[in-house]
Amino acid sequence: MRIREADVRAAVVGSLVAQGFRTEIEFPLLGRIADVLALKDEAACVAVECKERDWRRGVKQARVYQVACEFVYLALPAGRTSDIGTAFLLEQSLGLLEVTSDGRVTEVVAPRQAPHFLPELKERMVARLEEQSTIAEAE
Repeated sequence: MRIREADVRAAVVGSLVAQGFRTEIEFPLLGRIADVLALKDEAACVAVECKERDWRRGVKQARVYQVACEFVYLALPAGRTSDIGTAFLLEQSLGLLEVTSDGRVTEVVAPRQAPHFLPELKERMVARLEEQSTIAEAE
């Protein structure tokens, strides 16, 4: 069964929410659109780039998010992760999530905080997220 990008994203969001994260879908971040942005107690920021196939493009997009988020993942359907080298992802400080056709999410590679992470950019992003949430609640 083919797992589409939207299915990958939905499974990732469900998994993060179950872990207590607040999630935003398609959040503008540094001139890109992060598929999933997740915050937990404002202590941890997680960005996830979801792809159906093109993991190389996903890696390029995910690397941008590392400037403002402590932990960044690439999420792919099960069966699409085997051709990605674990060592390569570790070099990039990226994590890898694998999503099965029944919506289970497995962490294949744990991310690390990138050396180019800038806490002040995270603070600005969180403030913008809070501002958007306040506006949405008022409407």
